[in-house]
Amino acid sequence: MRVRPILILLLIGNLLSSTFSVAQSRQPNMIMPSLSDDSEISREGISMFVVAAENHIRRGQFELAIMTYDEILAWDPYDVDFLIRRAELKYRIGRVTEAKQDYVLAHRINPYLASLFNANSPMRRLELLAFDVSQYYKLEGNQNSIQVLQNQSIDKKMRGDILGALKDIELAIRNADKELAPLYKIRGNLYLLLGKYYEAEADYTEALQLQPELLEAQYNRGIARVLGNKRQDACMDFITLYRNGYATSLDPVHHLCSK
Repeated sequence: MRVRPILILLLIGNLLSSTFSVAQSRQPNMIMPSLSDDSEISREGISMFVVAAENHIRRGQFELAIMTYDEILAWDPYDVDFLIRRAELKYRIGRVTEAKQDYVLAHRINPYLASLFNANSPMRRLELLAFDVSQYYKLEGNQNSIQVLQNQSIDKKMRGDILGALKDIELAIRNADKELAPLYKIRGNLYLLLGKYYEAEADYTEALQLQPELLEAQYNRGIARVLGNKRQDACMDFITLYRNGYATSLDPVHHLCSK
């Protein structure tokens, strides 16, 4: 029985195609996205990857954390949040050139967000928070000792002594006759500078519950939520403030919520 040449060629072509596909899938350096194209599934998947990365970081497994961010960025290569997070880890383990590449790309995409996430100098975040550096809150009632602690805390913060400032404000909170919103807002700012974003968010929320008109606490809570990977909640804060006429020299609604 004679086999037609055209059939032989087709069989060879199919075999080569299959072999190439298998070999390609086995390449160790090839980043293959693991997240679904479905937006709802993708958001859930990203959350799982973020938790995994944070766990790796807590255990000092920086290479594994970087690989986890690689997975997220394979799905969305222009996500500034994760470009900066990956850059910070690369700096920590000496992959400086790669870290700079990530940061340059992030800065081109969104300079505001790149500056916000840049942890090389956390004190730069003071420029992004809403507060008046000359404002020392006048506390209600007979709170002279608390007023002194509050003012000391603000002074130390502006000098860069964040831990000293935190010690003073925590003492003020403990010794106050009642809960005072400005003290929680100040401690929230300090937590944010220390990278404790969830603690900062909780303090800003407490300040707003005690004094809803303290709108700068809501603005700063939005910043903490961005840094804590809660962009949707942050945008709700910023949009609410925008609608209420609250404004700063920055435009977070444009820079953070138009993504």
